[in-house]
Amino acid sequence: MKNAVFICLLLVFTNLKAQNLVEVVSQVIRWDSLEAKTENGRTRRLLLEGNTTFLKYFRVHATTIEAGKAPNPPHPNKDADELFIVKEGKIKVTIGEKSKVIEKGGVAVVLSEEVHGIENVGDTPATYYVFRYQSKNSTDLLRGANAGGSLLLNQSDCPFKTHDKGSRRDYYNRAVTQCSVFEMHTTALNAGLESHQPHTHPAEEALLITKGTVTMVIDCKIYQAEAGDLVILASNVPHALINTTGAQCEYFAFTWRN
Repeated sequence: MKNAVFICLLLVFTNLKAQNLVEVVSQVIRWDSLEAKTENGRTRRLLLEGNTTFLKYFRVHATTIEAGKAPNPPHPNKDADELFIVKEGKIKVTIGEKSKVIEKGGVAVVLSEEVHGIENVGDTPATYYVFRYQSKNSTDLLRGANAGGSLLLNQSDCPFKTHDKGSRRDYYNRAVTQCSVFEMHTTALNAGLESHQPHTHPAEEALLITKGTVTMVIDCKIYQAEAGDLVILASNVPHALINTTGAQCEYFAFTWRN
């Protein structure tokens, strides 16, 4: 009964929030600027909430939970997918009947209407990012299922492949219930190099810096970003990334479109 009430309240809250959203613009969101709110044994940091060219709802927050704790009872998300990325510690993610311990750098993709839960199974606090997204198009459960369904992946499941600028780890490139294309990888970029010349693409993109410091060129403006920071790149906005660390930097990059 408590679980059902929680789920109903969560859906109502999300629908209310979706009615008063602002457009998410290209920007760098600094980890050290986030307000931390702690209650019931967990700490939350809101990075952004709004809509985009392809998404009518897009929210990113980070949650820290103590060892042995779970943030919520198992529940599904209606008309929204979620991406989890572990920043620190390790968590057990259960999706339906599948469970896996996800460690730092690991990810979980939970498709719409999949019952899922999270538990900190480590000896220290665990912190993870949650990307919740809802398409402007209709949810396509069959498309998500035919593409392979939800995902649970650690770094060891996706080995690095070296190239002339460093290396790259591919996590997935597939359809989900909310998007026809959702691609995600990590890049380890050698010191002093530029990832690409300034360029554009129709797909929206987010970069999550996990190691080192970088300079972002976004629409001819210069921004600094470091480990923990999130970079949002809107559709067709020119951008480039330069490693200013003095050693390899690393970052997640993921793109999506309808």
